[in-house]
Amino acid sequence: MTKQASLFVQDPNRIPAGRYFDEEFFALESDKVWKHSWQPACHLDEIPNVGDFREYRILDQSFLIVRETPESIKAFRNACRHRATALGTGSGSFKNKQITCPFHGWRYGLDGSIAFAYGGKFFPPDCMNREELKLREIRVGVRYGFVWINPDPGKQAFEDAFHGVETVLDPVRLDLMHVEWWHRIEMEGNWKVAQEAFFESFHQMQTHPEVVKFKRDNEVNFELQANYTTDPQGHGWLSDDNRGDHPDSSFMEYVKGMSPAEFMINTQRVMWEGSRSIVTQWQVDIANQLLERGVSYDEFLPVYVGEVYAEAGRRNVPLPAPNPNATSHCTIFPNFTLVAGLGTALIYRSRPLTPNSCEYDIWSLSIRGEGEEIPRAVEGMGAPWEEHWFVHQDVSNIELQQIGLRTDGFGATRLSPRLEAMISNWHLALDRRLKEP
Repeated sequence: MTKQASLFVQDPNRIPAGRYFDEEFFALESDKVWKHSWQPACHLDEIPNVGDFREYRILDQSFLIVRETPESIKAFRNACRHRATALGTGSGSFKNKQITCPFHGWRYGLDGSIAFAYGGKFFPPDCMNREELKLREIRVGVRYGFVWINPDPGKQAFEDAFHGVETVLDPVRLDLMHVEWWHRIEMEGNWKVAQEAFFESFHQMQTHPEVVKFKRDNEVNFELQANYTTDPQGHGWLSDDNRGDHPDSSFMEYVKGMSPAEFMINTQRVMWEGSRSIVTQWQVDIANQLLERGVSYDEFLPVYVGEVYAEAGRRNVPLPAPNPNATSHCTIFPNFTLVAGLGTALIYRSRPLTPNSCEYDIWSLSIRGEGEEIPRAVEGMGAPWEEHWFVHQDVSNIELQQIGLRTDGFGATRLSPRLEAMISNWHLALDRRLKEP
């Protein structure tokens, strides 16, 4: 058995540790995954105006996402056709609606066509073919409020990339949401460690003790939030009708001594105080007011939802109609994960840097009031990163896990087929991609 073959998953409940740090395996991923997959390159709020651009980097490749017209977006390989100078870094806006090379001033239209080649008359005619001078365009699609790119010109139609997960994600209406805050961090952890840290919820007892009011061990019954649906593409999701085998699970205790309503209220408070996401301040206020009014726990959820929609109407916030199919947690292969609330969402995206490091983007989104001014999204917007202590709790585990994975003799991680199904399914999908010719 070759070294790479030994790192493929043989038992879905055991994931070989070497997958998270082996350089040859990392190189295989670089070739088979990132050059051929649909991946979220930026949020639409990053490029709201014609001429706005956002650079998207993945490993040694750089791409330029450009707002061509109010209705269309282009994506190009980020290299001037003269001497390969990157045409844009980070984010910004192209002046006069032309992409200008900072080296020799060659200019391109927002559609990628050559507009002006300074000194062109001194080049051989075969170097000045206008068709060859076009920027190298790649496939682009818009869905869920994000711009997605795929460097492979023939790999998978855009619509097929979301097969299965779209039935539960479409009702969330991410397309109506805007960026509240956005932070990007670099971590000493493999990109897969970072991504799968958010593929299960039963880490809350230890990682987020505030959520469960510091209950310990088996006093916390997160089995009721298990049973994720998975599909062969690597996607996975949680839905309301899939939260356990118990017919009365909605009335059972998630945490000893806490009703589902109490758990929900406490979770809202912690998420707002520790991350300013998944919930809004006015939604937390409504929950607290209902408690003060003495609304019983059995009646709490429908009353709360009704009050939230009433307040949203007063604020001109177009919350989507309640939908039993809408998911509150899902992942899209290879690197997009969502946790959602009522008109809110937290989005995670990991990108590899080295076998042992990655960069991680975290966005908080919400549906805003109609007519409300929407600021352009930039890295670091919102409250300082240090204030998001809830998210810090998750991030701290990623680097610790990377240390342990490299420890001699560890061998493989152990997964629960009930609680961590999204992780094993995601790795099996990754292997299928790596084995493709």
